[in-house]
Amino acid sequence: GWSSSCSSSARPLERLTTWRRKRQAADSGVAREEERRVRMEEESFRQILSHETEIEAELLFDYKFPPPKRVGMLKWRPSDAYLETGWEDEPPQLREQTARTLKFMLAGITAGAVSRTMTAPLDRVKILMQANEMRRKLTISEVVRDIRSEGGFFAFFKGNGANVLKVCPETALKLSLNDRIKSLVCGDRISNISIPQRFLSGAIAGCLAQALVYPLEILHTRLVVSPPGAYHGILDVLSKMMRTEGVLAFYQGLIPSCIGIFPYAGVDIALFETWNSMYTKWKGSPAPAGVLLMAGMMSASVAQFCSYPLVVVRTRMQIDGTNGAMRRYAGSNQFAIIISVLRHLVFKEGVTAMYKGIIPSMLKLCPAQGISWLVFEKTKRLLRVHHE
Repeated sequence: GWSSSCSSSARPLERLTTWRRKRQAADSGVAREEERRVRMEEESFRQILSHETEIEAELLFDYKFPPPKRVGMLKWRPSDAYLETGWEDEPPQLREQTARTLKFMLAGITAGAVSRTMTAPLDRVKILMQANEMRRKLTISEVVRDIRSEGGFFAFFKGNGANVLKVCPETALKLSLNDRIKSLVCGDRISNISIPQRFLSGAIAGCLAQALVYPLEILHTRLVVSPPGAYHGILDVLSKMMRTEGVLAFYQGLIPSCIGIFPYAGVDIALFETWNSMYTKWKGSPAPAGVLLMAGMMSASVAQFCSYPLVVVRTRMQIDGTNGAMRRYAGSNQFAIIISVLRHLVFKEGVTAMYKGIIPSMLKLCPAQGISWLVFEKTKRLLRVHHE
């Protein structure tokens, strides 16, 4: 019994010796082709190990092998077939994934900054209409007149600094996380990804990104809806909120925001990527600027309409208690406050109040998302990121 076990245990050691020799040859710079072949051998070795017995695994665990740049010893856990080689330099796959993620984040930051600055005036009109608590709806012309009376042309860009500061990392995180989650969901079948898988990846990425940058969303909203002279910039809003309302004020409306962003990000990303992929396969070439812009606008329109009532709820929760005013919506927790806001909207302002500001929101969101997707895709191409 023991001799057969030893014989069996020798097999992975022979493979290990072969693999070690080839790795040393690659490290000495024999040829790029040899390096590529060695990387393939590494992957094959991992797969072989995953089928070995517990005795063989333990033998390998204790086996030291010191090729060049070796800093540790071979470690393998048979429970999850994980192999840690312990090289000082990163594996090629990890380097490629890191570079791809950084490129996605750079493209996302560029897209967010360009799109939000170009549509900042429409964004302020939209938020002021959402925040209006009068039963009579304000018209777009009335809101525009009020903004202009505050300070002319530059009043339309009030709060844009905070918006860009929030949108840039949010867009970068959302799109880079979406790319990573897709690879985890689909594995090697990323080229055959389905629409539901795109939706799930986009929705999860959107929620994570929103939660990470949500305090900046609060700062932006407070700046936009506050009367002239109430705040003197982002730092002033930050200090006053910390002093009068506490840390939890920076997370008011987070739950409805995440509930709303889940379908919004999922639908937006799934539709855009599907249409972009369909066009590329149909024409055999990347989609031109006009197609990217139109696909981005259409996907954002559908996504916004589906999730808009929760956007209004989130805005009301964000501005509740502004400048030390008494809170209008009572509740022991976030879900209770959401119900309070919905009751107020439906019974005191009417059901249509849940879609207050949707026209300027669409007028702002459609071009903003269209521009964002266009800039994102063009930046990816400049950075030579492979399209999936």
